[in-house]
Amino acid sequence: MTYTYLLAAVLCAAQGNPFLKIPQQDRAILSRVAHEYKLTVEQRRLLFAIRLAENGANPKEMGVLVPAAMRYKGNHAKSLELQSRFAAGTIKKRFTGDIDKFSQRWAPSNVANDPTGLNRNWTRNVKHFMQK
Repeated sequence: MTYTYLLAAVLCAAQGNPFLKIPQQDRAILSRVAHEYKLTVEQRRLLFAIRLAENGANPKEMGVLVPAAMRYKGNHAKSLELQSRFAAGTIKKRFTGDIDKFSQRWAPSNVANDPTGLNRNWTRNVKHFMQK
């Protein structure tokens, strides 16, 4: 079995899985990156939940706003892969199992790059996706 198949089996175990809303091509990219970064099942779920919560268009698919992560504007697959690598690295390094704590790093409130305050919903949205 391939890691993509195994991850799909884990993610699709529950009826109505929100991760199935992610297009198959995007799920394959996320799965490959998760495998390369050796993310645990919980970390993989977080990676997928971030994709859903951010729901960004190219080149901000995962909500990574640093210029180095946005260099593939116009190429969704390359951009998603790069954004996913930034996210996977941060998850691997910073995620301890506590979404509230992780959100302070990933989507802090009252910051200049969030002028409309959308980050205040990030934790609730990610928890929602991870609990399904």
